[in-house]
Amino acid sequence: MAFLLVRSVSVAVVLTLLVFALRVSWPRQGVELGHQFLVGALIQGLYLAGFYVAIDRGMPAGTAALVVSLQPLVIGLLAGPFLGEQVSARQWIGLVIGVLGCAMVVWRQLYLEASLAPFIACLLGLAAIVAGNLYQKRFIGQTHPLAAGVIQQAGAVSVVLPLLFLMETPAIEWTARFLFALSWMTLAVGVGAYSLLITLLRRGEASKVSSLFFLVPPVTAVMAWAVFGETLGPVELLGMAITVGGVALVSRSKHRPQMTGQP
Repeated sequence: MAFLLVRSVSVAVVLTLLVFALRVSWPRQGVELGHQFLVGALIQGLYLAGFYVAIDRGMPAGTAALVVSLQPLVIGLLAGPFLGEQVSARQWIGLVIGVLGCAMVVWRQLYLEASLAPFIACLLGLAAIVAGNLYQKRFIGQTHPLAAGVIQQAGAVSVVLPLLFLMETPAIEWTARFLFALSWMTLAVGVGAYSLLITLLRRGEASKVSSLFFLVPPVTAVMAWAVFGETLGPVELLGMAITVGGVALVSRSKHRPQMTGQP
């Protein structure tokens, strides 16, 4: 939680500097501020906290990554009732293929643990990011991604700060490894990737955008192979190809709006 708190503050500082440097407009309506704050609490706070706790309690990163890869399926189920998006048969096939591919990529790290705590934390994180993405797609306006990010990091702090004092004694060792991880999570993920996610959600269907999360396990596996020398065998390589095929099926399918009964 201490890491997540420092990360949220760092992202907010960087984004604020960019907002003023680029003269980005802040949202002026209180409702929009509230929407952004809630999305941040869900995606930047509860989602990350749930998965960090799960891994801290012993869940392998591969197992956590597989749970993350269930997000597109859940969003596909809920996109119709909440967003009016109809997921086509081709997209459903792509979503299922994506999950199977992810399972093949991380199969060496899958395990069943007697303790339910890591799985409960992981499932709470999954529920938070699903709810956050659906809410963001439905209610968030045209606030610039940089300004939106600042407000959402405030929402994240509102979640992480209480958890910090409830779950641990605040302590940070400012090592080179910590600073590297903080820089990556701040600049590459918190600023770059999340701004891109906000932009994609505004322009595309939630089910299609969420399918990109299928690529998290394959990319992680390649990075772990390159940096840590982890095993990357034929099953993992085949799983990567299957995952990419599933994402392609989802992203290339045409959107069909739900029938409303109107001529």
